[in-house]
Amino acid sequence: MRTDHWPPAGIRVRTPRLELSLPDDAGLDDLVAVAGAGIHDPAEMPFYVPWTERPPGEFERGFLQYHWGRRAT
Repeated sequence: MRTDHWPPAGIRVRTPRLELSLPDDAGLDDLVAVAGAGIHDPAEMPFYVPWTERPPGEFERGFLQYHWGRRAT
């Protein structure tokens, strides 16, 4: 994404061991694959809304829609 059109896309917070940035669409594709593999013990629900229990297909779609929505605000 061009940072002259959306400056927040260029923000990076770096330490010697970590870099934080907003994910672009390619990064979201990678992130949804990792999240879909599981992010918490299935025996526990650490979230108020059980979004991690959505069925395959719905999980990925909802994950992307959530992040696109946050990007739009």
